[in-house]
Amino acid sequence: MTMDDLEQRVSVALDELVQQPAGSPSLFDRVADRARRRHRRRLVGAAVVAVGVVAAGSLALRPGGGDTTSATVATASCPGQDPGRPANPDRPDLADRLVPGRPVIATLCRYHRPDESAPSGTLARSVVIRDADVTALAATLNSGQPMLKDAVYSCPGFSRGSMIAIFEYRAGAAVTVSISFSDCELASNGPVTVFTPQLALQRLTDLVGKDPD
Repeated sequence: MTMDDLEQRVSVALDELVQQPAGSPSLFDRVADRARRRHRRRLVGAAVVAVGVVAAGSLALRPGGGDTTSATVATASCPGQDPGRPANPDRPDLADRLVPGRPVIATLCRYHRPDESAPSGTLARSVVIRDADVTALAATLNSGQPMLKDAVYSCPGFSRGSMIAIFEYRAGAAVTVSISFSDCELASNGPVTVFTPQLALQRLTDLVGKDPD
């Protein structure tokens, strides 16, 4: 006996037990239709749950647990002339490290050196980096050896230009760091001065280029 034969016999038996008005669907058809509707509702419910799980997972994988990153932070403009020693606003953490806090944007500004055809100290190039790139650069700069105030250093005399990096935050004042490619290759935010790590100098050169030799 096939499945179709079995369904036909069950349908006839149910119709004999419950008399149906002429032309109305059989009891078997109504039971089968109700079962199909239940099955469809289960499938829809499962799909909704799956979509919710995927959406929650995508939020969990976003950096900062869904916090906004650099998208809501305005980008600084480079000064047309090298400002020299930075004049940063009063921040309680400024004396703790070269790049305090957790910046999300850095505007890098490179300036011409004295022996170029372009006027010395004028803006040569600017680049903006964000989020993970800023975090990596700040960490590398902060790894530099601090320059002791009372120590005497002997540095080779050469001129390879200079630059500043303006670090910006989701909240709080920006911090400007001056970086010299000359002499002792120092980086300073004012209160803190360090010998710029070679890894940071190489990364900055890759980003903003260098003056021709």
